[in-house]
Amino acid sequence: MALEDIIKKIEVEAEEKVKEIEAETKKAISHIEEKGVRELDRKKKEILAEAEKQKKSIIEKARFDFKGETKDKITERKLKVIDDVYLKVFGELSNLKKEDYLKLLDKFWSKISDKSGLEIFIADKRENETSEFFQGKGVQIAGTVNSQGGFIAKTSKLEVDNTFESIINNFKKEVDMEVVKILFNS
Repeated sequence: MALEDIIKKIEVEAEEKVKEIEAETKKAISHIEEKGVRELDRKKKEILAEAEKQKKSIIEKARFDFKGETKDKITERKLKVIDDVYLKVFGELSNLKKEDYLKLLDKFWSKISDKSGLEIFIADKRENETSEFFQGKGVQIAGTVNSQGGFIAKTSKLEVDNTFESIINNFKKEVDMEVVKILFNS
């Protein structure tokens, strides 16, 4: 396979991954209130633009170093770009303005249908804002959890983990399965 063919394949795979990340990111943020969505969409475009720059940088470096690169190293680089996107999205969630954060909590809260008997464990990094959200909701705050944002709602039979870490982790697992299919079935 010629060097240019390999580089072209890398470019195509990277484009597919960027498109996949963009589609999954849109799906994940669709649950946020309209104002928060607009803000996250703007930030998402910045993140994707940065990912695109990183992709071009990786491809450019591959042109010069390719003979010594193995497929494992190329795959590792691609996965690093994807991981960087997750870190940036997590950072943006962690730094939401109070108003947007409270709207996001309300969205999470509204998805819990049976609220009877819930114990709430709130994020320790945003304890004041999260406590404020739950005032007047008729639930017991049972404690805090090590988290940048969100809450965990528990009963004896059910646990709903709406911490930022859990949400990003669950989303990442879904996307990673799709990425693996793309990487290894091509």
